Amino acid sequence: MRGLRGIVGVVCSLFLASVAACRLPGTTAVDSTAAYTPSWISASWDAGYGPPALRFNRDAPLHPDAICPAYSIGFRLSSGRDSLTVISGCDTPATFYLCATNGYPGGAVPQCAADPLATPAGSLTVTAIPAGGRWTDAPADSGLSVEVFYCGERSTMAFAPLRCGR
Repeated sequence: MRGLRGIVGVVCSLFLASVAACRLPGTTAVDSTAAYTPSWISASWDAGYGPPALRFNRDAPLHPDAICPAYSIGFRLSSGRDSLTVISGCDTPATFYLCATNGYPGGAVPQCAADPLATPAGSLTVTAIPAGGRWTDAPADSGLSVEVFYCGERSTMAFAPLRCGR
């Protein structure tokens, strides 16, 4: 049985690009339409401007789509314009969903729910950023904290709770 599993594993690896789901004996296939938790980054500026303290809550979850790694997403809080900028280092366009947990009076980014994954659609700023592009919003405070969510390139976002899928 081990020999068969090894052969099937090699065959699956060789044809992974063209095969939607590949099963080893005794395992279950991955459902390419299944929902998954989005990548989630927390960015906060306790005091001051410039680059934030980052926390990668979830990065590159298991799913059938290509996804931009969280370390490719940059953030900047500028004091001269009191503005938040999100910078995409992704190779493909990406749609980002943002909400604030602190310090965003009157800006385009609304307040998150107590559990950010439970934030309803109407309380998220949605911005599509081209590969290598950026998005800027003002005003923002130096005590700003934002939550940023995104899915794989062929997935769409479902809300409350936030989930990615096709």
